[in-house]
Amino acid sequence: MPDPTAPRVLFLSAAPTSAGHVYRVEHAAAGLAARGFEPRVLPLDDPGAVAAVAAADVVAVFRGRWGGALERVHAAARSRGVPLVIDTDDLLFDESLLRGGAVALLDRLPE
Repeated sequence: MPDPTAPRVLFLSAAPTSAGHVYRVEHAAAGLAARGFEPRVLPLDDPGAVAAVAAADVVAVFRGRWGGALERVHAAARSRGVPLVIDTDDLLFDESLLRGGAVALLDRLPE
């Protein structure tokens, strides 16, 4: 039975089949669970994601793009006062690296 006083962390992943998901979501969730937190992991586009925000103390979004699903999660978190954390790879902010091909994976992704 879950501890009702355990902090509840909702992870919403926009890339649940990626290797990054394992490292940035699954490993984080397992580490938090080992320390008494109550993590829950869902795809960002899961139909229950917005409702799950209401049961969370904090929401972490992995690789979320601004658009329908993230907009709805953002609105739900904001209306309930739930902190929303966005996990973004820091290299994505250095446009010179993106133009120079240093992050080759991005060359293969659809716009």
